[in-house]
Amino acid sequence: MEVQFPDVLLKFVISIRANMPANALIHQRHHRSRKDTVDKRGHVTLRFLGTLQHLNVGWRIGGQTILLYIVDDHVGVVTSDGKLVGQITLNPDRDYQPISRPSPT
Repeated sequence: MEVQFPDVLLKFVISIRANMPANALIHQRHHRSRKDTVDKRGHVTLRFLGTLQHLNVGWRIGGQTILLYIVDDHVGVVTSDGKLVGQITLNPDRDYQPISRPSPT
């Protein structure tokens, strides 16, 4: 069932956003970091835009502690010893998010 908001409420929210200064918090970049443990299948979860996203970081690091660096919809995945595992660009239309691994040098 779809939730219907009263027109008065929608007009109020639109007017608030229209009159916000450019440096208001809603216009600033969102960034955070998070420490998590990879499950045995190689997945961790992350809440993004109100939904739980499943990040596939790889079964080879299952059970290890990783650090997630999140800036807007970009996630950097690093092991606890500082090795870059890869990067993920979150797509809100997908539940499982693939990882882009760095090229071997």
